[in-house]
Amino acid sequence: PSGVTSIGESAFWGCSSLTSINVAPNNSAYASQEGILYDKDMSTLITCPDGKQGYVVIPSTVTHIGAHAFGDCKSLTNIEIPGSVTHIGEQAFDGCWSLTSIEIPSGVTSIGDGTFYSCRSLTSVQIPSSVTYIGEAAFYECQSLTSINIPSGVTYIGEQAFQRCSSLISINIPSGVTYIGVSTFSVCSSLTSINIPSGVTCIGEQAFYSCSSLTSIEIPRSVTSIGEYAFNNCSSLTSVFFQGDAPSIYSDAFEYVSATAYYPADNPTWTSNVMKNYGGTIIWIPYTDPKSTPNNGTYTSPQESVWYDIWCVGVSRFHAETNFTLNVGDDTYLTGDSRKARADIPFDLSEQVSITKDGWISCQIPQELVYTCREVVLYPDTQKNPFAQFVVARNTG
Repeated sequence: PSGVTSIGESAFWGCSSLTSINVAPNNSAYASQEGILYDKDMSTLITCPDGKQGYVVIPSTVTHIGAHAFGDCKSLTNIEIPGSVTHIGEQAFDGCWSLTSIEIPSGVTSIGDGTFYSCRSLTSVQIPSSVTYIGEAAFYECQSLTSINIPSGVTYIGEQAFQRCSSLISINIPSGVTYIGVSTFSVCSSLTSINIPSGVTCIGEQAFYSCSSLTSIEIPRSVTSIGEYAFNNCSSLTSVFFQGDAPSIYSDAFEYVSATAYYPADNPTWTSNVMKNYGGTIIWIPYTDPKSTPNNGTYTSPQESVWYDIWCVGVSRFHAETNFTLNVGDDTYLTGDSRKARADIPFDLSEQVSITKDGWISCQIPQELVYTCREVVLYPDTQKNPFAQFVVARNTG
């Protein structure tokens, strides 16, 4: 009606069947267009009724999208935001279950708390380079989002920002970010890799909790603390690479993780007592080359030899002139050189290798590949296993 001059926040909340809000033309405070409520000069979009369906084009007069403006509009599939918009309020698109894509205009500098909370069908978001801030739970439970490009100018990513984005495969963290907050990437169950920038000093509580597809992670030297449950239940995590000093850590940070952790051998902060605090089932391996970090996908093995115990089957000795190259793990390949006769023989040792608590390996070599030599020398296959170390195996039979 024309006499209404004030409408309270969330006045139409929960009206799931409401499809249109109409304002009298002579109202002094409000206006409406296509059933959506605006302020009088149509510079602020106040609210869209929950029951509105399909496609919405926001007029070019709008500069501000209010908090909860499209909250719980479960049937909207597309919202076109004009370039005039410079501010998007908190939880502006919260619960837009059918929204599949959205482009944020270049004038916007921040994505507020809960902006796209539980946008379950959202597969694509275009974030402009002007954005420097991503708020708490900004993309929480965006279950269909497979990837997102975060602009290099972003310096803050809030707690729970991408929690439960279960289809998210990869994401980049800009170099200006210094803190990965509580549950920021928790339960991103499809996330296979992530790059933590060198400026990050703290990885918060449950930051990567239950990222069950994450296979490896590199901790830069800038990180000084790792929070409780940070990598808890990352069931596929097999490799952790530490570049610098041992960070302070909660004992359950790597609980339910079985992995190999690589740390700088000449760093005195890495003591046996420190390593015991990391939880999980961790095998610790030192490296000596400061350039041997996985930034470029390669690893230079240390010069020292690590002695592994070989358990032989069916024979008591190997042939003295037989040298093997062996990559222990899945899809293992053995290269034999027996009396100058060379052969490439593929075989799988993944179910025949056991690792003791003190880090020794017992390895069962198939009988048909074994001769009677006194020792077997094992070297890493750098293409198949770039983070392996040089090892020497000695016959115990």
